[in-house]
Amino acid sequence: MKLHFIKKYLYLQITVLVVTSLLNGQSNNISMDSENWIKLNARVVEHLGRKSMKGIAYLKDVEFENGIIEVDFASVKELKSYPGVLFRMVDTKNYERVYIRPHRSIFYEDAVQYVASFNGIDSWQFYGGKGNQSSAVIPSGQWNHLKIEVHGTQAKVYLNNMERPVLDISNLAHKNSKGMIGLHGPVDGSAYFSNFSYTLTNDLKFDKSEEPESVFGIIKNWKISQPLPMLTTDFQKYPAKNIINSLHWKKAESDEKGLVDISKYYPRSYSAGDCIFASTNLFSEKDTTIILGFGYSDYITIYANGKPVYFGNSAYQYRDGSFLGMIGYFDNAFIPLKKGNNELMVLVGETFGGWGFMFRDENAVFMDKNISKEWEIKNTVNSPESVVYDRIQKLCYVSSYFNEGKEYIT
Repeated sequence: MKLHFIKKYLYLQITVLVVTSLLNGQSNNISMDSENWIKLNARVVEHLGRKSMKGIAYLKDVEFENGIIEVDFASVKELKSYPGVLFRMVDTKNYERVYIRPHRSIFYEDAVQYVASFNGIDSWQFYGGKGNQSSAVIPSGQWNHLKIEVHGTQAKVYLNNMERPVLDISNLAHKNSKGMIGLHGPVDGSAYFSNFSYTLTNDLKFDKSEEPESVFGIIKNWKISQPLPMLTTDFQKYPAKNIINSLHWKKAESDEKGLVDISKYYPRSYSAGDCIFASTNLFSEKDTTIILGFGYSDYITIYANGKPVYFGNSAYQYRDGSFLGMIGYFDNAFIPLKKGNNELMVLVGETFGGWGFMFRDENAVFMDKNISKEWEIKNTVNSPESVVYDRIQKLCYVSSYFNEGKEYIT
């Protein structure tokens, strides 16, 4: 009897494992009018001969971590539209998102976009370049197929059954998270969804992604205040003592590029614009002036030891109709420092597209731990291109390029 009981138990365990494995790799096709959709503002309509959906909706009772998401989308010619897919949704304010800009197809490098949302802020101005954006041919007035493969901290995006991904996302901002799946589109009739399916599987195999490259000289450690209404905050003056005393400080740390994404700490609170103060300490061994490279979104005032030294506006379309306000080390400021500790404070305002800032020391030099500095020269060789060391004569040969046709070696 005892032996018989053991055999029966093993048989039961094997059966359960097989059934679970089958369910794990099964494709689930969800009709646009399924009751499984939670529709925020979505509507089911007929479009291009299909039952379709427009608007925003997500699937209840689905926990997606790794797997495949597929959907067809169609855009209307000459209309701006941003149809896309939400995945690993913790809630309606925290998720990963891949979306399409059909109206920028062919002409721009951001027709396909990855972005992460924290606290309800889609900070697309922080997600530019390789691994976040790509160009694509996206015909309007017809159905296009979008497929997203997700595994670990990586994702691959395919359009219209391409063999190679149009976008290879190497570092998902929410890391190894999991959550619901959704469709995110307009309700104005500029784009539609149809033919949706998803597969839960851990069997996808991706090449190991490269670690994010660290920027040298970044200012990493900050403290930031609570959000304040931008309309009643003076960007031209150092804050009065009563304002300083009313601030509640929270520690904040930049990523490897130096970016402090404020949306990871606070949501937006004021419809007309939010702002926060951020502060850090700079130590100097002598009285000097340093050059700080920085980027921000959307407005910034920089204060050095209680005095405003810079104000900037990098808001979407502020400088011209095609200005996107993407963040990067595009500006420099000359910051006077006294011997000892110095306060660097910034006031950062936000209206649309990403709320954050980044700073680095433009004179910082990367030095491997196995190297020690013997001497240096500054600003004496024009347009240095490369250096070769002659071990026998103990000389460095420096080539100078782009010198009005008079290139030379020093």
